[in-house]
Amino acid sequence: MENILHLYALPYDPKRPRICVDERSCQLIDDVLIPIPMTPGKSKRQDYHYKRNGVCPVFMAFEPLVGRRFVQVREQRTKWYIFWG
Repeated sequence: MENILHLYALPYDPKRPRICVDERSCQLIDDVLIPIPMTPGKSKRQDYHYKRNGVCPVFMAFEPLVGRRFVQVREQRTKWYIFWG
């Protein structure tokens, strides 16, 4: 990691953009019981039981010096492509 940190200090060059790419899986959960809504003087009450609905992958590409990002959520993890426009 320390070997590439100097790249982030270089000025922006549109011919050689720096794009960070990451992938993460998110767990999809649902409430088993309906939460009790808030009332004056009391916060919302929520049960800790949940129903697991699987996982989905989240892909993100970010160009930090320009501020552009691309986020894609898929139903399952397969080959993915970034269409950077």
